[in-house]
Amino acid sequence: MLKIVSTNETDITGLSSFTGIQKRLTEACEWLKRNGVQVSNTRVGRYLKILRELNEARANNSLDAYHEKNGHVWINAAFESEELIWLYNSLKEHSNEKVIERLKLAVKGNDLFATDESDNASGRNFSLELSTAGAFAATGSSVDFGGEADVRVLFHERELFIECKRLKSANKAEKRIKHGFEQLKKRYSTANSAKAARGILVLSISKLANEGFNLYKGKNPIELSQQLQAEARTFIEAHKQQLAKRTRDKRTIATVILYDAPGHTSDLFSINKYIVTVETYGNSVEDMLLRQRISATFSQALNKQISASQSL
Repeated sequence: MLKIVSTNETDITGLSSFTGIQKRLTEACEWLKRNGVQVSNTRVGRYLKILRELNEARANNSLDAYHEKNGHVWINAAFESEELIWLYNSLKEHSNEKVIERLKLAVKGNDLFATDESDNASGRNFSLELSTAGAFAATGSSVDFGGEADVRVLFHERELFIECKRLKSANKAEKRIKHGFEQLKKRYSTANSAKAARGILVLSISKLANEGFNLYKGKNPIELSQQLQAEARTFIEAHKQQLAKRTRDKRTIATVILYDAPGHTSDLFSINKYIVTVETYGNSVEDMLLRQRISATFSQALNKQISASQSL
């Protein structure tokens, strides 16, 4: 039986002020509007309104009244806004027709992360594809949305196909993982060189691992990171046989597992990210180097995201 060889783990915690999030989301919304993406009547426009009202309440020392009226909708708004801000930062120089088409889909959907149960139509599915593409675009790779694959990248002179899946239910996880691997196998036949093509499966476990959308709390970023690490490792341990079993094509060289969750430390909101690159097939020196570069790409891109959030 195929075994998972090893994992490459990265955890990043970025702290943001609520005024900083509002400012950067405003810039992202202006960028979307310039590209023909209307946001005023979408979940994105409503996030901006929530953040504006929250910051006004903070400035007026009326947070108690705000929370009594609105509850904790600010957690959802701040968390979701960070991903949308990342799309702006990573894709603003790559606003072609295909990217804009997906951005129009990404802003749609249920406002609340916790109640988004749609498997295929959710705007968050398109956000995952775009944020993955953004990771490669932000580090200099050429990204193409024109084919059947979720994302196609020219990566170190290799054609790299990427399929993205948001896992929301433990009962459907195996089926979704299997489908992702099957899709990758089909994509290789469309490559310029089917033999040389490679692929990765990107799995977001944010909904699956934190179904209730709980706010992680800690005294410092290290405590927050440790909590996410524990959750992610539990998922990997539970599903490692599935991941290994479903990898039938040796051109699929890795599964990248992403876990994002909201956190709070002192007076700062945090977006916590944990990334694991799981090795499957591809034990040649070239494939191992390519896998290391893929892992480094995600880490570098997220560090850029965190640096941008802490600059305000």
